[in-house]
Amino acid sequence: MFRPDREESQPVNSIHYIIRRIVRSPGFSFMVAITIALAVSVNLGVFSITYAILFKSMGVPDQGKLVYYTLGSGPDTRTVISGPAYEALRTNPATRETLAWRQETFHLQGPRGMVKILGAYVTGNAFSVLGIFT
Repeated sequence: MFRPDREESQPVNSIHYIIRRIVRSPGFSFMVAITIALAVSVNLGVFSITYAILFKSMGVPDQGKLVYYTLGSGPDTRTVISGPAYEALRTNPATRETLAWRQETFHLQGPRGMVKILGAYVTGNAFSVLGIFT
């Protein structure tokens, strides 16, 4: 049976129930709050360290300018750009510092046999655009 007055008061009843539970067992409530605070702190610390190690140490002076353009959407999106389109991007003052790359899996002969290495083919200006070894 539908009772609108009862459904409207349900959030208020839930809040009253939560407050009653906290008052009845303050030790448990305190431990829950401490556990959540520790989890958030550890999460923040791990992401801060990851950011500092992976992104700050990349050696790219102006990371805010790094942009990745794609056509389409979804996990299988691939960007294919022709040579003339790439040159047109490089002649435009807004996109002058443009580089192109293609991800590739390389197979190298190691002492224990063939080894797969993930790498990329990049344009000749890649290091200068990224500000590495200039």
